[in-house]
Amino acid sequence: SGTETISWLPPAEGQKESQRTHKPILYDFTAHWCGYCKLMDQAVFEKADDAKQITRLYVPVVVMDERRETGTNSKDVSDLQVKYQVRGYPTLVVEYPDKNESRVLVGYQGEPAIMAFINQGKP
Repeated sequence: SGTETISWLPPAEGQKESQRTHKPILYDFTAHWCGYCKLMDQAVFEKADDAKQITRLYVPVVVMDERRETGTNSKDVSDLQVKYQVRGYPTLVVEYPDKNESRVLVGYQGEPAIMAFINQGKP
């Protein structure tokens, strides 16, 4: 279809890619049952311009909570949830591994707010 979409990486792969490229990581903490997460996917991540901008600035990493479905999460996922004290979904975290800094946006606040958060990271 030629539309620009985001290739979300799993945590371990995303962390390696970030070390390789020195790009910050955009973590999308999400869950299958989360309605606002699906809204955010449609309103932001599936929009070509937004997707292109996110991919340009960040290494996109999906952190999928599967406790409801499987009763447990992988160590990668739970470690990140604990590290960023994720309490609800969606939660977006930008991590600057080189600087040991991060920024957090909790909840779906609409496309303009999310893209403002994304664009704060513009070099």
